[in-house]
Amino acid sequence: MKNVGQLDSSIRLLLSLVMLYLGWMYGGAVSYVLYALSLILIWTAVTGNCFVYNLLGIDTFKPGFEKAVRKVAAQGKPASKPAKKAVKKRK
Repeated sequence: MKNVGQLDSSIRLLLSLVMLYLGWMYGGAVSYVLYALSLILIWTAVTGNCFVYNLLGIDTFKPGFEKAVRKVAAQGKPASKPAKKAVKKRK
């Protein structure tokens, strides 16, 4: 079951590229940790399923969630209430 939305996937891919670059720059044991984390982020972005999100009950895949987050981000208000409303509408 997918629980990672498009915006979330894009952010994960961007962060994984940054981690890959930093791992290449630092080398040593730090690079292996950064490579492992970036592979996890790439895997969750491609598959659309995040194990941690499953444990916490988070779902950013729902269409109304991303729209509500973008709307609230434009207004500069906390995203909790509109995001919850968007999730409730989809259920």
